[in-house]
Amino acid sequence: MDKPFFSVIIPTHNRPTELLRAVGTVINQTYKSFEIIIVNDGSTVDYSEIEDQVQKHSSIKYIKQENKYLAGARNTGIENANGNFICFLDDDDIYYEHHLAVLYNSIKRNFFKDAFYHTRCYLNRNGVRSKSLPRTYINGSSLSHILDDPFPVHTVCLPSSILKFNKFNEDLRYMEDRDLWIRLSKLLPVIKINKYTVEYIFHENNMVSWNLKSQMEKLRTFNYFNKTYKTYLPSKYLLTSLIDLNLAVADLSVPINKRAGIKYIIEAIKLSPVSVLKRKYFYAIIRSLFLS
Repeated sequence: MDKPFFSVIIPTHNRPTELLRAVGTVINQTYKSFEIIIVNDGSTVDYSEIEDQVQKHSSIKYIKQENKYLAGARNTGIENANGNFICFLDDDDIYYEHHLAVLYNSIKRNFFKDAFYHTRCYLNRNGVRSKSLPRTYINGSSLSHILDDPFPVHTVCLPSSILKFNKFNEDLRYMEDRDLWIRLSKLLPVIKINKYTVEYIFHENNMVSWNLKSQMEKLRTFNYFNKTYKTYLPSKYLLTSLIDLNLAVADLSVPINKRAGIKYIIEAIKLSPVSVLKRKYFYAIIRSLFLS
């Protein structure tokens, strides 16, 4: 096939039925110069139906790899992409049929310049569709609100020439997309396309489970953001999240290891004593510390 204008990268893990729907929404695009790169990221269930579909479409690449999580799967897609611009789609979300056409028209209007293009998305929660909140920045901004107001990954379109050398951080299991967006904000202008072209579908398993391991992973990620970006990217969301996560880890640690629980309580207080003292659950954690 001729060199595609877009490469659409779809990582998947144990969701073949949802993947079929996602792939179908790309195949049905009104703009046709694209390739689809499916990255099967260590799935342990049957994908034979998908593999049969791949044989029917020369525009689909199908790559199987050991589980590297979202960042690693997307990076594999980037490494195998041939398009001028790269888009992303999670296996349980969908493009509307005009998504790529809208992106192409915007890129053309901007003389095909390298930029951070993004559309807007509908949120689908339990079958109820709502619009995503309006953004607080303007075109050409430096994404200064990226932590407070992130871009869903499937709204984004980026030049492959930039992404090939600026990939997702595979050390992160959470917010790996926001990390990349912040880094790219130093390199690219932002071009907002005020059209709804994709749908983000919430599921129960979209939410990170409330256990010690998951909360510590989230805390590790936020500590990374605080250390790496705080000097030029202040964010109330970042501070609030760090306080809440330290207290959450403290709460979950107390029954297992009181000393560890105390450590995380102290970390929360060091961030903002006034904010911690305003949280009712701080006192609940203190009570459990002395009663356990």
